[in-house]
Amino acid sequence: MSRTCRSTGSNGKTRSPRGSAGFSYVEVLLAIGLFAVVIGAAFVFFTQYSKTAKTESHGLSMRQAGRVAIDELTRRAQQIGYGIVRSDPYNAATWQKAVVYAGAHVLAFNADIDDAVGIAGPSVTIAFPDGSTYTGEGSASSSTGAETYVYTIDANGDGTIDLRDRTEAADGSYNPAAETPNPLDFALFRRVYGWNGTDYGGALEPIAPYLITNVAGVTFGDGTTPEPLFTYWLTEDLNDDGVLEDSECVNDAIDTCPPSSSRAPVLYLWGDDNFDGVLSEAEKEAYRDMPVGSADWSKNPLASAGAYHSTTLSTAVDPSAADAYILEVADASKFGPGDHIRLGSGSTAEKFVIESVNTSTTPHKIALMSDPVLSHAAGEPVEILPSTLLRAIRTVAISYDAIAPQKTVEGGREAAGQAGRAGAKGLDYQMTPFRRSVEVVNLQSQALVRSESVGSQVCPLEITSVCAGNPLDATSVYGTTERTLQFEVRDGNGDLAQGVRVTFSLSDPALGTLSATQAATGADGVASVGFAAAGEPGAEIVTASVTCVDEADRVYEDSASVQLDLYAIDVSLEHDCLGTVSGPGGSPVGTGFTVTVRGESGPLPNQDVDLTLSLDPNYLPPNPNYTDVVAQLEVNGATVGDTTGTGSVGPVTYATDGNGQLAGGLGLIADATSAGARADLTVSVPSTDACLAAGGSTVKHVNFYRMTLASENPAGCSTIAPCRIPPNSLAPKAVATLSLNGTPIPGAPVAFSKRDRWAGTLPPGVDPPASVLTPSGTVDTDAAGSARVTVGNNGSPAISPSVPLETFVSASSAGDPAACTAGAVEPIDPDLAFQFEGPTASCRVTLIQDWVSLTDNKGKRMCLTVQNATAGLSCPITVEGIAIAIYDAPGQSLDPAYKVKKMSGGTVSPGPSCIAIDSVTLFDKKCNNGRDLPNGNPWDFVSTGKCSEPYLDVPPEEFFVFDATDFAASLKNKHRPMDVTVYYTCGGACATGQTEKQTFRLKTP
Repeated sequence: MSRTCRSTGSNGKTRSPRGSAGFSYVEVLLAIGLFAVVIGAAFVFFTQYSKTAKTESHGLSMRQAGRVAIDELTRRAQQIGYGIVRSDPYNAATWQKAVVYAGAHVLAFNADIDDAVGIAGPSVTIAFPDGSTYTGEGSASSSTGAETYVYTIDANGDGTIDLRDRTEAADGSYNPAAETPNPLDFALFRRVYGWNGTDYGGALEPIAPYLITNVAGVTFGDGTTPEPLFTYWLTEDLNDDGVLEDSECVNDAIDTCPPSSSRAPVLYLWGDDNFDGVLSEAEKEAYRDMPVGSADWSKNPLASAGAYHSTTLSTAVDPSAADAYILEVADASKFGPGDHIRLGSGSTAEKFVIESVNTSTTPHKIALMSDPVLSHAAGEPVEILPSTLLRAIRTVAISYDAIAPQKTVEGGREAAGQAGRAGAKGLDYQMTPFRRSVEVVNLQSQALVRSESVGSQVCPLEITSVCAGNPLDATSVYGTTERTLQFEVRDGNGDLAQGVRVTFSLSDPALGTLSATQAATGADGVASVGFAAAGEPGAEIVTASVTCVDEADRVYEDSASVQLDLYAIDVSLEHDCLGTVSGPGGSPVGTGFTVTVRGESGPLPNQDVDLTLSLDPNYLPPNPNYTDVVAQLEVNGATVGDTTGTGSVGPVTYATDGNGQLAGGLGLIADATSAGARADLTVSVPSTDACLAAGGSTVKHVNFYRMTLASENPAGCSTIAPCRIPPNSLAPKAVATLSLNGTPIPGAPVAFSKRDRWAGTLPPGVDPPASVLTPSGTVDTDAAGSARVTVGNNGSPAISPSVPLETFVSASSAGDPAACTAGAVEPIDPDLAFQFEGPTASCRVTLIQDWVSLTDNKGKRMCLTVQNATAGLSCPITVEGIAIAIYDAPGQSLDPAYKVKKMSGGTVSPGPSCIAIDSVTLFDKKCNNGRDLPNGNPWDFVSTGKCSEPYLDVPPEEFFVFDATDFAASLKNKHRPMDVTVYYTCGGACATGQTEKQTFRLKTP
């Protein structure tokens, strides 16, 4: 029921309204609702329009970036190999590389595209994701030649490809992919290496973002992964002869390989295990880390088990031989025509291309496309190079998905998506595939243009030997001088040719060596090579040659030679090791020398030579006083001068005589320290012209040693004060000590000699008195630089206190065998003198083969006994230790299997015996930090833990018993060489307090 509002007038009557005064509440609500619907519809329309416009804008940006990237890659990839240096037309293995690296996300190649950028020099090293490197192949600062291009998604320049390259950037660069909202797109970068007039470049230059490619960790919503950025199609026909050899065949999975059948060569996709022409998910994952040429791909026809096929030379290679290009090798079955190989290693390595292989001969033969330059010994390696397959690339396939910069979000997390794949969100996430296959034409033919040039030089080339800019035909070289030779190259226009490869050779390698076999000319058109003379006379010819090919494939060659007239500087010394001056007033010690300058026809008369004598400060104390130690120089019998004050005298110039020789002498005329110093005699031939004659020099060293001679037990026995040696007393010792500047010289031989004087008359049947040196002859110095001999006599009854035997002992040495070839070292002190008044004795031991035996069936336990061989005196011995060295009979080297596990003994027996009552443990590994005693190591007896020292001394003529020595290996029936060294001290009248040792050579029982 509705109500009508009425108004009441002043007269009390009711009035009706004349018109509507407004909307009712219902009408207002209806009006507001209708307005909201209209506004909402308009908002949805504009929002969707903005969203679509934004998506389309992002898509346009993505497609534009994708086109920029694909166009850049296509243009550059088409130029791979264009203008590379091909200086030797017969040996493609020496050409500048066309493809440097061919990986899933990195492509590096050489091409002469930018005239303002030259070839990368040897100081440039580029690292790649698999750990390999590439070094520039041009000369330093060359403005011509093919530069090096690297295309990569390695945004941070750390040498690896991973998800960090999505956001990180290298110093001095920036990463455009980091500025986009999508989490999985990458940017393409370019690096150009080559001389640009200032440096070799190599900065990262961003090309375009929005690329999705097969980086580890990038996966679509349906579990699949993107395609690699780069894939490569290779030819099986490595030598381009149209025929498939057995060694070339790759995809046996499709068709049977020769020789079982024949078929035409085909192209195959690198990393495609089943050769179906596409990479499966598993193949894509494996391909990431296997660039073209990787030995890790199981289908690589040139490698197996992760290594390229290799063999060794069976016969040495002589580069001068007519058939030097034919290699005889142990096994050529895995080699084939077209393979690039490396012959030799290190500085002597050379690279070649195989022309043919013959496996029907013994040894197998490999024919090369060009001759070797260097000599190679039998046994040197021959190995196939990965560059063989880089040269086999015929097509580079570029593939990536360009992704619009709009996120896809699933469950609150960002995820990759694409139309048609799980996870896609319609227009929110657009992806456009970009695919391009580029044929690499410059790998199959000569350069497209400028084929008439080498670098940028026009054929023919002309080469000339020069010095200081002037032509040079011949020069002289003295001694072992190292000389730099220069060769200038000009092109067909007469201009200096830069970047030309020059090959060097020698007429007689026995006379010297070259520092390199090839070099490239610099900006001055000059290629340099070092020559080191061997020091022998003769005529050496160094030849430099160049080659270039014009547009008609005509080959031009030119060469230049320079003759080196070689002369030897011979300096011979009478002695190269001398004793020092024997104190104040002592006689100078000197040696003569002879200088000869020889040419190919013999000694050169009237040849000027410079002589300098100097003391080497390295053999003197710091801040030496050159008045304490003085050397003197003589020439032709006259004194030239000495080293007082400055430590040197000369240079002085003298000419050789009519026989081509110059004679002189040098010596030490003062030596306050009695230590001496090394004297250096430098003989030089001066250079009269830097181009026409390279002066040379040689140095001879004269070492000065201090050798003292003294007596022991008793001491001080000199010719001035001879020592009386009573009857039946311990025999004295003579000790010679050799040192250099206070440093003992171990291992130097000392020769002891003696002379006897006896004034008596011999009764009938009595042996004549004579002294005995033990050991006799030459004795090597020990670690302290000392050599000892015992001075005894033969016990003749004619020796008595009233008529003694007088013995004089002297010593001499050639010095340190490592430093002296003609030594003459005399002792500073005078001869020793002894007066024997009767027989004497010394303390010594002996051991013979019969006193060694095995005592168990396994042959691992040995018994031996040592006799105290001292007789006539009460001189017991104490055994201090032992060393047993068992050798490998063929090589006379210690056999490590014979470790000592345990040793017991210590008792004394009147005769040889293996029965030791109350023996003690002399060695156990518990006394040696838990370790067995290595073969040959000495063991000094100690009382510790389970080990004891012997408790008995050995009287004269009795035996010390080692009843059991246990080894880790069996000695039974081995008969190995064995050294037994016994360490002992003498007691009683023979006591010296010093440990003696004697070594016996036996055989294992």
